Amino acid sequence: MSKNETPDELLPIDADQYRFIAPEAIIFPTPADGDGETVKVAFSAVPPAMLQTLAAEENARFMTADQMRRLASNLKKDNAITSAVLVYPDAESRKLVVLSGNHRVEAALLAGQQLIPVMVIQSYLTEERKLAIQLSHNAITGQDDPNILGKLYESLTLEYKAYSGLTDDSFNILEKLDIDSLAIGTPQYEEILLQFLPADKEAFMSHLERLAKPKEKRTYLLAEYEDYSRLFDAIVAVKQFKNIFNTAVAIRALADLAIERLQQLEAEAEAEPNADAKET
Repeated sequence: MSKNETPDELLPIDADQYRFIAPEAIIFPTPADGDGETVKVAFSAVPPAMLQTLAAEENARFMTADQMRRLASNLKKDNAITSAVLVYPDAESRKLVVLSGNHRVEAALLAGQQLIPVMVIQSYLTEERKLAIQLSHNAITGQDDPNILGKLYESLTLEYKAYSGLTDDSFNILEKLDIDSLAIGTPQYEEILLQFLPADKEAFMSHLERLAKPKEKRTYLLAEYEDYSRLFDAIVAVKQFKNIFNTAVAIRALADLAIERLQQLEAEAEAEPNADAKET
């Protein structure tokens, strides 16, 4: 549905939905109060002592120490929390369990807030439904259009840029590369990153040492671009012939074949003088 369209049929207004209630009027629902599916909410403002935040292992969303510091600084500057925290009244503990907004609550405490604005669920929900709501608040957050976001950010003063939580580094993706300048004189090369198990690494490095002992602890292998194509084709051929899927294992097999062929050539070279001697 577009912004200018209206639904054919609006949901009826519920007088109990979205009303403001005092902390002492909050209902602690039990299974007898609902079917576990329908959600009714009310607004309130409660002291932090009534709230129970999730333990770290129960909350998939986390903040760095710097992000928490900035959030607390914003709340202290505003002297208010500008988005309500979603809570569920737990009948057993008589606490308001925070489903969404745990970090806002923690930052509010750091900022010295005396009251926390909350959206209180006032109908019974199953544990599974509560967990699904918690996860959805973390996951379904939408995306930012980087161009619009960049223009809005640039319209802010330095003070409010810091307040927004964004930084100039957030918009590096908007910088355009000069493709033409990159195309002039750019060498053709391919970079290969190989990962070996310890035993495979030792075997491969021992083969390299037989060809040419490295003078440095760190080994650099350079070749012409055409040589890369030949190496690539050889690795593919070894994979197909040996039925190998892992590239590192295929390169080890390729090195084994190369050493085997070198040994054959050495044996042939040693046999040639003996053959010449017999002929004379």
